[in-house]
Amino acid sequence: MPCRPSPLAALALAALGCAPPPGGPAPTVLIVTVDTVSERILEGNGDLAWNTAPRIHAFLEESATFPNTLSPRGLTSVALSTMLTGTYPRDHGVRDNGQDNPTRTTLLQAFHDAGYLTLGFSANQCHLLEGPGTDEAVCTASDEDVQTSNQHLRDASLVDRFVARLGGLTPDRPVFAWVHLNEPHWSYDVVPEWYDAFHPEPYAGDLDPASADALAAVTLGERAYGAEDARHLEAIYASQVRSADGQVGRVLDALVAAGRWDDAVVAVGADHGEELAEHHRYFFHGCSPYNDVLDVVWGIRGRGGLGAGLVFDGYVSLADVAPTIADLSGALAWPDDVPGRTLAPALDGGRDDPVPVFFERSTRTAGVVSGTWKLVLSAGGPYDGCPPFNEDPAVYPGQPTELYELATDPGEAADRAAEEAATVDALEDLVCGWILEAPWAPAPGRHPLVQRCQGER
Repeated sequence: MPCRPSPLAALALAALGCAPPPGGPAPTVLIVTVDTVSERILEGNGDLAWNTAPRIHAFLEESATFPNTLSPRGLTSVALSTMLTGTYPRDHGVRDNGQDNPTRTTLLQAFHDAGYLTLGFSANQCHLLEGPGTDEAVCTASDEDVQTSNQHLRDASLVDRFVARLGGLTPDRPVFAWVHLNEPHWSYDVVPEWYDAFHPEPYAGDLDPASADALAAVTLGERAYGAEDARHLEAIYASQVRSADGQVGRVLDALVAAGRWDDAVVAVGADHGEELAEHHRYFFHGCSPYNDVLDVVWGIRGRGGLGAGLVFDGYVSLADVAPTIADLSGALAWPDDVPGRTLAPALDGGRDDPVPVFFERSTRTAGVVSGTWKLVLSAGGPYDGCPPFNEDPAVYPGQPTELYELATDPGEAADRAAEEAATVDALEDLVCGWILEAPWAPAPGRHPLVQRCQGER
């Protein structure tokens, strides 16, 4: 995976000289995840050029940026478990939201064992940051002191507590902290200040994007969804992204105020993205195997600004987060029997060749991105049912095999499977090899996707 400095970073890289990080373990390691951030809206919504994330973009200028980071699935528990362990869902065992903690060693456990104070601050799926190895946990998803139905208030309260806790620590206390923000997750709660900036004209329609039933009716074809409805929803969603961006800025400012910024390892990114009717008129994320959900942006900043301004071509996986953070910290070695790989050498100017990156939509749908090609493989027929569409899974249709060329078709609009048989065969071999090399699901021999890969379909 070749890397290149952005023009804005040339002077910074020359000053850094791609020098190795300072000696000794990093005194501060911080990961900030923002739930459900669509890359398209994060980048300003195309030609509309909305200024949705100035603080996140400022951080990306000071970090190594991975604009094509593939989530293993569009669900928070699954994605965070992959980041925490450096493994795929089949390895860590978390296949859905609300399940138990991953079965593999997590970053929280490893940094705790290395002598760090470990802090887990979360506004959604809190159990993942409250598990083994967490010294102190804060959850605002069910906090009696917070209006928990309001994502903005939950996130603001969470960051208030993080800022206070970090500021109260002595400078010599090594800290590993993870802050997970919930906004801009559905229920698409309008943030008036920013909605007005993104949608100054009055909305004349009657779509309520906070209503799951109303959005499901669009998917099911029971109500119309016009251009102005789309613009209204996207402006609401963008207002939430801008709100979350402000909270990310407060977290990073707290590191500066505590005197921990210069020598910290910091990573900022999303767990997964969001569909806003791009495919099959679907909203939300859990049903989608497309890159509107799976492809997210990450920035990783090494100590002393290591990697600043580098932009990496090619796809990496959220499974690469744990090994990379462990390596950059200098505090621990990550197990080498995990599929995730460290990207730390690339931050120091080294070459990093791309490898296939895998994903799943459930145990019945899996796929791979290799080079510029993406294959989606299903266990025969349409995708399995997915709330709120279990009663008729065909409303979220999928072919048994789908192939997309991402360089020329990043929106995955043209299925090339019928015309690229050789590419399909090669990528199917990759996916099936991955599925069969380790237990895929309980009773794997009877599992439909395993049966397909074993030629039993």
